[in-house]
Amino acid sequence: MLNGFEAMHAEEVWKVGMTCNGQNGRYPSGVFYSSTKNRIVLTERQLRYSVIFRGTYKQTLILEKLLIYTYSSWSGHNLIKPPGCKIFR
Repeated sequence: MLNGFEAMHAEEVWKVGMTCNGQNGRYPSGVFYSSTKNRIVLTERQLRYSVIFRGTYKQTLILEKLLIYTYSSWSGHNLIKPPGCKIFR
């Protein structure tokens, strides 16, 4: 493992978030993550967009917070939140 990087495997969660616009509305260019500092671009080739829940705004927000705050307990990683989540909501 490189300093500051966590190894991830297929089918692991990169980011938890909600959208009303679906994949094409949230990521119209197909780029899920881009960092000019580290020269990293993650697209549909590296990541897969998956809907795990549909519900009201309040229900979805509660589930999003629950999944982010409990990430280390269900993911097997020592990270406090998924790598693709920039901030806690």
